[in-house]
Amino acid sequence: MKSKKILSAALAAILSLTLFVVPANAQSKADSAKVTADEVFTQQMVNQTSSAISSKETVADFKAPAMVRNASVSAASAPANYPTRKGMILVTSDFYKGLIPTGHSAIVYSATQVVESVSSGVVMGKNDWWSSKNSSAAGSVNSTTAAQDAAAAEWCKGQLGKPYNFNYFNIGTRSSFYCSQLVWASYFDNYHIDLNTDAFNTILGNPIHPLELLANDLTYISYKYNW
Repeated sequence: MKSKKILSAALAAILSLTLFVVPANAQSKADSAKVTADEVFTQQMVNQTSSAISSKETVADFKAPAMVRNASVSAASAPANYPTRKGMILVTSDFYKGLIPTGHSAIVYSATQVVESVSSGVVMGKNDWWSSKNSSAAGSVNSTTAAQDAAAAEWCKGQLGKPYNFNYFNIGTRSSFYCSQLVWASYFDNYHIDLNTDAFNTILGNPIHPLELLANDLTYISYKYNW
């Protein structure tokens, strides 16, 4: 009888603890939108992710025809290997306008345009990162075709006008996007390719920093500038 009372008391204690802990965790996730980008993407891990890109070898974009590979964006001003192929992934380690620290990303739409998410939401931007950014890198997914990359860029264009997602942990939403979430989602939703890593994974979720898009084993890098 005594052991039954002890067991009952233990079960009651566990139930009481559960009632307190579960709502607390739920509240933490609800409040994650209030966490600043600097808190989500710590400088130490950003530096490590940037180093991962530095250590990757730069190779030719094997999915691009020679005529595209050698095309210049505006006359002779762009480097010969600067990405113009639709669906190429662009990242920079620049601090981007008070949003994600030390990083921004976009997907190439044409020789002159990219699709990106900025503070005003998903927009078309200029494909001039060789000159407008202090540093930049570009690459693509190893396992996709050029046609699939182009479709990923088209999918991103389909999100034009959607607002910026300030809840960096909520990568599952498709009603708003931050820059790297937009590019990540285009490959995850269409091809089940997950370009995220565990670099910034916490109990609140696993946000994706722009540099992670190329700092993984699923992608290759075909262009680097000042990295």
